[in-house]
Amino acid sequence: MYGASAVTMDTKGDTNMDYVLPINDYSIDLQKEIDDAEWLGEFDRADNVKRELDDVKRMIDNGELYYPMF
Repeated sequence: MYGASAVTMDTKGDTNMDYVLPINDYSIDLQKEIDDAEWLGEFDRADNVKRELDDVKRMIDNGELYYPMF
């Protein structure tokens, strides 16, 4: 079962959707984090976030809609 009907409640009453983010929103957040890190001169951090953004872009290209936060 997929889609909205597949969302279930755990024992605390939270939906499983509390543990995922819309992947496009997450991509935008990562891009902002890169910009901020570069602005502050934190180039190592920016490089690390760029690698994560590359992975997220691959996921988007493969049709993923959500990014798991676990």
